Order: sequence, then C-alpha cells, then structure tokens
Amino acid sequence: MNKPLRIGIAAALLCCAGCFTGTHEALKVTSAPPPAPLAPPPPPVSADQVTAENRHQMAQALFDELERDANRATVDGAPP
Repeated sequence: MNKPLRIGIAAALLCCAGCFTGTHEALKVTSAPPPAPLAPPPPPVSADQVTAENRHQMAQALFDELERDANRATVDGAPP
C-alpha cells in the first residue's frame, strides 16, 4: 500500500513540476514606456514683436498662449 501511494505522489509532483518551474507570459511584468518629455511652451507674445507682416501669426500665437493658460488653470483647479 505504501509503494503505490509513493508512486502516485511522485507522479503528481512530476506533473506539477512544469507549473512551478516553467515561465509564463502572464507572469512577466511589463512596464509602460516612460512618458515623452513635454516641450517647453514658446515665449509669451509681446507688443514689440508684432509687425504688419506677422500680425496673423502673432495673433494665433497669442490665442494659443491664452488657451494654454486657461487649460492649465482648469487642470490645476485654479479659476482662469
């Protein structure tokens, strides 16, 4: 009776050996790629930068600056 019990336990351990020693894809830890560094915002628009030739570009830059500040205020929780 002892010998069949030992053979059964040995067979069960050998069957489960692959579960404990094998590598599984589910057990591998994967980390997310690091976030890309944010580019610094362009310098603020000042009145002496605006000329007749670049007025449309400066107006767009000023609008973008105001929108960026408003978005930052809503993310930070401060009123705009």
